[in-house]
Amino acid sequence: MSSLKDQLMKAGFKSTEKVKVKKTRFDNTRKKKTHSHHGHRTFCENCKGILPDVEFYDHRVPEVTGKWICTDCADKNWVPDETRKTAQSEAARRNIFKRNFGRTIKVAAKDSPR
Repeated sequence: MSSLKDQLMKAGFKSTEKVKVKKTRFDNTRKKKTHSHHGHRTFCENCKGILPDVEFYDHRVPEVTGKWICTDCADKNWVPDETRKTAQSEAARRNIFKRNFGRTIKVAAKDSPR
């Protein structure tokens, strides 16, 4: 008994090469670009503003509603800088971060300054 392939060849069918699929520019396998500032928080949970100098403060000040607060809210509500846990703002990464209330501590930034 002959195979189906042999029977089709006798009937006049010919095998064709596989069609190559073109990659489109919308291909999902392409890696997306990410910028370094996309992972930074900019929303102050206390004043509800979008500011570039937001840091995480692990504080116990009852007047302050959130942990991610801007430098202005931290200064107005006397949040000590010793409770700051991040150095993710642009000023902190460039080592020019300055507080008006109390002394400013140095927190090492995770990524290097530009």
